[in-house]
Amino acid sequence: MLKIIFIFLIILLPNTAFSESIMVEPTQGVDITALQCFNKGNGSIELELYNEAIENYTKAINIDPKYADAYYSRGWVYGIKGLVDKQIEDYSKVIEINPKHPEAYNNRGIIYGKKGLFEKAITDFTKAIELNPKYEDAYNNRGIVYIRKRLFDKAIDDYTKAIEMNPRFAQTYYNRGNAYDEMKLFDKAIEDYTKAIRIQPKLEQAYFNRGNSYRERRIFDKAIKDYSKAIQIDPQNAEAYSNRGYVLENKGLFDKAIKDYSKAIPEFFSEFDLTQTI
Repeated sequence: MLKIIFIFLIILLPNTAFSESIMVEPTQGVDITALQCFNKGNGSIELELYNEAIENYTKAINIDPKYADAYYSRGWVYGIKGLVDKQIEDYSKVIEINPKHPEAYNNRGIIYGKKGLFEKAITDFTKAIELNPKYEDAYNNRGIVYIRKRLFDKAIDDYTKAIEMNPRFAQTYYNRGNAYDEMKLFDKAIEDYTKAIRIQPKLEQAYFNRGNSYRERRIFDKAIKDYSKAIQIDPQNAEAYSNRGYVLENKGLFDKAIKDYSKAIPEFFSEFDLTQTI
């Protein structure tokens, strides 16, 4: 996620979301006891008992050290717990056991992308696509990394391929809209944000970013409407209050602008743990 610039006029590219592949069905031909432990791990995940899930997957691995699915699922749980280095280790082990596992490449690529290791991320997403040319998530994820490297044309190409495979993939329209916005192609950005909203009407950040694009086009009434919708979905959205205030100020509605800025400021500061110096 690109960082927010904390000024009253906030121009940002928020919440570009990776698409992670989660649990897999257990493979055939594994030790029956290991399979039982694996299934217990899956049951623990359904109950959100993540420590218990890790214990069960680890038992499965101890019984059958070549049990790729157990490493894969344990890696996924490590991700939930924020243990990204352990997550990388498990996905790497999956790839060592089964080099033709596109989901493991995809998920490891996500971690590399979040750690800022963009070349490694691109390599993993590309490998996932080579193994599964119809892997829309991997195209979406590689597009995100291309945006972060400011390779917007490549990002748009990847998002477009993902959309061709799944025209109902709201997140990809949203992400491609972000790329167009960064290129200052605001009309195209608005078109993509609108498509994302049609598919997923509560996609708050699509309203927010479409509002930003309308603001750049100086279509202030529509910008205000979109910021208001983002606030309706998330009343703590300080950025939406701030940017709506900026637009209201530009329209000469100073009292309303001040009210929005006043609502934005506490929300900004609530995100920090402030220590008073006496």
